Amino acid sequence: MNLTFKKITLHAALIQSFSFHLQAQSGASVSAALSIAGDPSDVVTNTTGGTALIGGGGTVNSASKWMIKKSAGGDAVVMTASGTTSYNEEIYGLGGLNSVQTINITSRELADNDSVANIIRNAEMLFIGGGDQSRYMNFWRGTKT
Repeated sequence: MNLTFKKITLHAALIQSFSFHLQAQSGASVSAALSIAGDPSDVVTNTTGGTALIGGGGTVNSASKWMIKKSAGGDAVVMTASGTTSYNEEIYGLGGLNSVQTINITSRELADNDSVANIIRNAEMLFIGGGDQSRYMNFWRGTKT
């Protein structure tokens, strides 16, 4: 399906770090550490599908640039289960994205949160960080994430 949406041109980079608290379905408060490089406002672009499998640590610039092109200048979300926000500036620095945001999903409760699911589903590009892959399965399997 091809849809055409408005395009937003980013003229200046904005780096923000913050935490947010979400109300879980159980009523408990859960937190996710976020960091955003670029424009924090959502942009919707005409993306094309694609998957890049990268292993061995870090990013591969050519693969990241390919994913950025597929995102058509949209918003990238880096998903981790124990990581840092170090990917943000590296990926954003390659150019061509509205923003790069890291969301650290460290529990099943957080993985099943509507706000977290919305952040993921509104991304034009997803990057799943490395590390202990069993954490992703344990936290994310069977949740909205």
